[in-house]
Amino acid sequence: MAKEKGIDIILTSQVALTMNKDYDISKDVIAKADSAGPVAAPTTSAAKPPAAKPPAGAPAKPPASPSPKP
Repeated sequence: MAKEKGIDIILTSQVALTMNKDYDISKDVIAKADSAGPVAAPTTSAAKPPAAKPPAGAPAKPPASPSPKP
């Protein structure tokens, strides 16, 4: 139907359903990305957030009880 109507591209919000092959640059994009070489990983690492402190006046966590002996 697209060919009969002279439509080059049919788009939905998720995908191109049909496309004029002259507009397909996928191979060119992949070749350019491959020739650029590997991408360096970021050198900074995310800081670990501090442990949450109980609110003031909250009861202290009870000490762990010893495990029962067999």
